[in-house]
Amino acid sequence: MAYRPIFSIIWIFFLTGAILLLFFIILAGANESTPLNEFYWIQADTSAIPGAPAVSRWTNYGVCSVGSNGRNTDCTPNSADHAFSPVNNFHTTTNVPSDFITNRDTFFFLSRFSYPFYLIGLVFTVLSWFFSFCAIRSRLAAGVSSASLGTALLFIITAACLSTSYTVLGRNKFNDNGMSSHIGVKLTAFVWTTVALEIISLILLCCGCCADRGARRGGALAKASSFEKSAPPKQKRGFFSSVGRKNKTDAAFFADSESQRPVMQERSSFERT
Repeated sequence: MAYRPIFSIIWIFFLTGAILLLFFIILAGANESTPLNEFYWIQADTSAIPGAPAVSRWTNYGVCSVGSNGRNTDCTPNSADHAFSPVNNFHTTTNVPSDFITNRDTFFFLSRFSYPFYLIGLVFTVLSWFFSFCAIRSRLAAGVSSASLGTALLFIITAACLSTSYTVLGRNKFNDNGMSSHIGVKLTAFVWTTVALEIISLILLCCGCCADRGARRGGALAKASSFEKSAPPKQKRGFFSSVGRKNKTDAAFFADSESQRPVMQERSSFERT
């Protein structure tokens, strides 16, 4: 039985879900239309910071305030790979928690590196998705798809760790200074769900290759055993059987010689005289 077509249906379904979630992660906050205005990395009370909204939300493209419907509104001009750094975002250090000032580079680079890693992961995931259709019938395509997905998973896990680390650290720093804050649950859930989907897809890709290889070996062994069973058994030749066969051959030869010898007719006594 070929297991690869069965596994392929599952891993293609999971990869499709992972690609969809990656698009939401990368495009979160790109504009103020639904559903992109529902996602953000971190929300904090910034009413004490001059020039900042009363409540600020950080996305991949800027800083937004919270509208009456609980969604992002009045966002700053779009800038892809927007950094999470209150000092840089609001151009002031007044009432900004001291950890964001002393460790500004840490938060700045953690947020800036996560975005391109998500992009690279998306490219390799889409490439793996295309090869997955060929992998249904080809082990080579399954190998290429697995390698591409493994590379994508490496970048996505790295990006997930970076984004989760700076959002959790940022939330803690705001809370420690009496400024209520929380991380964006939806976007964080999308990130780790994507990681789980890609891990499952990679496992299924590897299982599909190994299962079919084992099935082919089992089929080859079964054919070989059936051929051996159908073939007539070979008789063993012993010493006495060969000697007996030689004696029979010699007896047949002499019998044949006797049968071909001309018969001499005896003449009667009258014929002799």
